Amino acid sequence: MVIVTRATLAPVRSKFHERLDLLWQWGPAMVAVVLVVVGLVKLVRFLIDALDLALVDLEFARILGLCVASLAIPVAVIAIRRRVWPTPPTHDELLREAATVAIADFTPGSVQKIVGRLSLEGEPLKAPLTGRGCAAYEAYVREDSFFDSFDSERELLSIHETHATPFIITDATGRARVNPKNAVLMIGADETSRSGKMLQPTPAQQAFLFSHGELANSRSRGSLDYYEGVLETGDLVAVFGRGILVEDADGTSILELRAEDQAPLRISDVPKPDGA
Repeated sequence: MVIVTRATLAPVRSKFHERLDLLWQWGPAMVAVVLVVVGLVKLVRFLIDALDLALVDLEFARILGLCVASLAIPVAVIAIRRRVWPTPPTHDELLREAATVAIADFTPGSVQKIVGRLSLEGEPLKAPLTGRGCAAYEAYVREDSFFDSFDSERELLSIHETHATPFIITDATGRARVNPKNAVLMIGADETSRSGKMLQPTPAQQAFLFSHGELANSRSRGSLDYYEGVLETGDLVAVFGRGILVEDADGTSILELRAEDQAPLRISDVPKPDGA
């Protein structure tokens, strides 16, 4: 027998309210697109009648117009949505295309890319939206409001926060330390959530907004979309930057990658293959 409780229903209710909030924000835009497309179809039919184009089958024109409308509506909505609410960046093209070298083959003083498994060197950080323990995190908040996106006097809310602590990466040939101070983090978002008129923010979301001087329940704001990506123990990580030899805790030498003025340090998770 399956026992249904408030706890088991909570994720379902949350997803339902997310969809309802999306409809609240983007329903008017979809209606506007439908009206425009219908108007264009009627205009085409009027021109055909006015020009008395006997060779054109009006029934075929009506069907063609409906097909165009069915394709144009989702395309237009997606295009508008991407223009006013772009998804956060994931992986840097330069880092992704750079050749990977083994840690043992890294030339000290040069700028190269290494890939390996992450392990913590000290205490883990706590990701702000999910509370996950990690070596690094990247969190975004983007406001999703269709009508306000066309108001030049009001800037939509956008928050971007990154934080990292030193960690070790290991491959089949050795290990290296990564000093992430002033590094550029590019971590793919693997957790997303939403708050808005139909979905109250969680305590973690409220705390994150408050830490950036924002109030979660502002009446003048649209819905908010939250993204978070983390680098955890065991994750496959790519690091691109200048490496030098430094003394390890046991007195031996270890390769350390760090940021410099002329050689920024880039850190990213390695995307998993589809289906993995």
